[in-house]
Amino acid sequence: LNAGIVPLELKFLLVELGMMAWINLLIFGLFEMEEDKQDGLRSTPIILGEEKTGKLIRLLLFSCFALGSVALVSFYENSSFVKLQIVFLFMMGILGTLFFRKESIIQDGLNYRYFGDGIFFMPVAYFWF
Repeated sequence: LNAGIVPLELKFLLVELGMMAWINLLIFGLFEMEEDKQDGLRSTPIILGEEKTGKLIRLLLFSCFALGSVALVSFYENSSFVKLQIVFLFMMGILGTLFFRKESIIQDGLNYRYFGDGIFFMPVAYFWF
């Protein structure tokens, strides 16, 4: 590696990680919308509304999956990157599940924060492969 030059693979991962963090914040905002309203807070879901926030989350999820898929195909010869990219795609899948199964997660009383925050520990799994 040359000093000061960020490899393209790392750029992909950093953009994906940023998008996942944004998705995570939006999903948590949706889950906590009523509490935020009661507390007088102005979260993105309150400002945009539930429908527009849902569309934004769908767009970000699709973009993140597309970016991850393109990266996976583009750098398939780099086995270290491929393993980490698979972990990232799995993380995105969990975020998608939280979003698309919101009602059943709330009904089942599952603590979505364990899953939403926990996904950011998943890259540690990269070292187990």
